[in-house]
Amino acid sequence: MLGTGDKSTEFGLVLTNKWELNMSDESNIQALFSKTKYLIVDLLKIQRGETFTSILHTGASLQQQELYKAIHARRVAAENAKTSEVEKNSKIALFDPNDTTIELLKNHIIKNLQILEQHKLVTPTEDYQEVLTSIAKDICNQRKYRLRRKQDLKKMVATVERMNKKKKYYGEAVTYYQEYVKACVKQLIEGQKNRVKEIKRKTAKYSAQKLYEKGILVEIEKVPVSSF
Repeated sequence: MLGTGDKSTEFGLVLTNKWELNMSDESNIQALFSKTKYLIVDLLKIQRGETFTSILHTGASLQQQELYKAIHARRVAAENAKTSEVEKNSKIALFDPNDTTIELLKNHIIKNLQILEQHKLVTPTEDYQEVLTSIAKDICNQRKYRLRRKQDLKKMVATVERMNKKKKYYGEAVTYYQEYVKACVKQLIEGQKNRVKEIKRKTAKYSAQKLYEKGILVEIEKVPVSSF
């Protein structure tokens, strides 16, 4: 309650858990389904059983509990290492830091399964086969994706190698043509110089008398023929 003079105003604050989803939204139901699969995979990594239902209601050994604590600690450290709020909120629908023990994890899974059952997405009497089948499909898709990614990477490496070979080939070709052009220009220059020298060598010198005798020179103004 805040007061100013004789007047006062009351404020009501509603606190919400950012790890909880609003189940009135259909997209959030699908998000809950995905989150539950994520939690179940964590559980199945540690604990085995004849049926999934039996695993949910079977206590974990001390070794299994310690193993889960180590996994959970790594997840928390990874979350805390994220620098931006976008990164920190990117997996809210999947990881919940409050699931610090296997029992808390199981309770979380059971609670989610009950909500999903209300929306007819899972069937307890069939050992929640819907969610287990979906997990199996995800695993198959991940394997296909990794295989496809490996193939794409292999193709990319081959493409880069071909491009490098072509780059080397064209680089060598350019160098060759540059040298060829230089050699041609050099030959042209030397040829021109040689032609000039040849012309100079072939230049003949005649006296005025010789030119007169050959009929090339008729007269030179103001110079008598006898002076040739």
